[in-house]
Amino acid sequence: MRYALAMKLDTFWAAGEAEREKVVKISLFCRKSNLYAYLKTRRDGIAKSSALLECLKKDLLNYVQGKKISFINYPLKMDNCSSFFIRIWTLTQEIPYGELRSYKWLSERAGTKGYRAVGAALARNPFPILVPCHRVIKKNGNLGGYSAGLKIKKKLLQVEGYLKKRE
Repeated sequence: MRYALAMKLDTFWAAGEAEREKVVKISLFCRKSNLYAYLKTRRDGIAKSSALLECLKKDLLNYVQGKKISFINYPLKMDNCSSFFIRIWTLTQEIPYGELRSYKWLSERAGTKGYRAVGAALARNPFPILVPCHRVIKKNGNLGGYSAGLKIKKKLLQVEGYLKKRE
């Protein structure tokens, strides 16, 4: 059975999906209408919520209020993911709250010079915030991209105290 939960997180929205007590996916949206459109496509075969998603909702709400929440213990469903992606996502989880690392740093930690491959793995991260790819930037200090959009990436970095509210 697959479970879903939707919530407003400060100035953006999130949808979470879980299956067999593992998080399957987190989706972030700038607009409520995009969340509703997403939920409409996911409607079939999904039950309301689960204890895991209710706990995740509580932690995400605390997180956007500026509390240092660790998401590292959430079980993530990565059964069909490549070992390279899993390695990159696991290393990304090690980046401390409120700190940034570069794609190059992440590549070196993974033992590869494939910076673009690292970027591709982060772009396909199905667990934003839980796997904090928003903490990865270009080596020149530019923010780089973010699958949910730069507006949400900036908001997450503001929450963690890295960016000031006006940036």
